[in-house]
Amino acid sequence: MARFRTLNYVTGRVELVDKDELFGPGNPLEGRTFRIKAFTAGYTRDFKLFPHITTGLGSNVTLYSLPFVVHEQYGAHPVAVLVFLRFRLRGA
Repeated sequence: MARFRTLNYVTGRVELVDKDELFGPGNPLEGRTFRIKAFTAGYTRDFKLFPHITTGLGSNVTLYSLPFVVHEQYGAHPVAVLVFLRFRLRGA
């Protein structure tokens, strides 16, 4: 996380995981392990709306890199978007 101009934050995250639960019973790919990569970038802006509470409005966007064999079920370039409202206690 990087903070700039007091009330702004940018975040980033990279994940590399091996998943073996992507397919359910009856699917020929059930139980196989696939390496999934996720790249997340986010932004949050804090607002001082309440005493002793910092309110942040933000969003994250995650892009995934998947093996070719799972593209039929999950798509070639899956994307996730998350919008959130955060409340954090502030020191007196």
